Amino acid sequence: MHGFFDVVVGAALGALITLFRVVLGPTYDLWNITDGWFRPGLAVVLLGFAVRFHPEPADDCPCFDDSVAFLGVIMGIETGTWHRAQSETFQNSKELSISELYAFQQQHPPKMIARLVGGVIMVFAWRAVMKPSLLKTLPAVFRFVDHWGLMIPRRYFLQASDYNQVPSLRKDDNVLPSASDIPSMLFSFRTPKRRRISVGPQSEADAREYLANRVQKRREGRLASSFRRKRTRQSQSTIDLGADVPSLSPKDSVEDPTSAIAANRKEVSASSLQVNWQNGDLLTPPASDAGASSDSGREDEKNDRKMFSSLEKPRTHYDVEVITKLVVYAGIGWLAVEGNPMLFELFGLV
Repeated sequence: MHGFFDVVVGAALGALITLFRVVLGPTYDLWNITDGWFRPGLAVVLLGFAVRFHPEPADDCPCFDDSVAFLGVIMGIETGTWHRAQSETFQNSKELSISELYAFQQQHPPKMIARLVGGVIMVFAWRAVMKPSLLKTLPAVFRFVDHWGLMIPRRYFLQASDYNQVPSLRKDDNVLPSASDIPSMLFSFRTPKRRRISVGPQSEADAREYLANRVQKRREGRLASSFRRKRTRQSQSTIDLGADVPSLSPKDSVEDPTSAIAANRKEVSASSLQVNWQNGDLLTPPASDAGASSDSGREDEKNDRKMFSSLEKPRTHYDVEVITKLVVYAGIGWLAVEGNPMLFELFGLV
């Protein structure tokens, strides 16, 4: 899915972000907590714009969902850090940083284990309560807002005006698994021989790329074959006519197959190979490029249908999932920096 250029740029971007955080992180944190609510509020607004203007993925991939989850965590951390710094308990404390508050040499193993287990339980409990609650109540709110023309639709997401309620969702979170999935995950780690080996296209994007490559290679082959026939006819004409044949000007020369193939590649666009899907129906492959009347065309169509029938059908996405994920993961960020520390203090686990 990713080429060498993607990996290099991604690694460079990660290194720059890490460097920025190491060098300027403490300065930014101090700037965020030493004023009123405007600074953390500004950060939340900017992150909200980042969610709204996130590029539309070409395929139904989890990249947008993952971005929303991480942006939500940052929102929770920004607001939680600021609010924690404004509390009287924090300002009167001698420990002015989390690293000092939870220094390893000052801790007892039972308290550390209790904080770890309690913190994880709080995260899963928060999501178990908020997620179904938001998915149940938000559709009505979205329909009310949609009535005034304020909805901003996204590709692959069904609008609230087109459904009444959100059914039980499957595989809707690629960042944090549900508590019920953890035992099966641990079992798969213990028994690696049960892991499935994937062969061939595994998604709509893989299948469409395969079809695009097939179309491109066939058209390039036809162009190259046509160029060779033209060259053969030109050479034969030159031999037959001898000196009577005038030299060809650049304008009359045979088209260079390299430029023709390059132009052909631009014609093989993703739009011509779109795969139709609706509400979990079977993926429908596009018509064969070899022609339905030919034997090769019928064979290609048969193989394409077999390939697409083996792909996992895409799950229907609902517009309320975006806000739900944003709120749930913002709460997880807030629990990490304020909610859980307050709970640990309350139970004497600090």
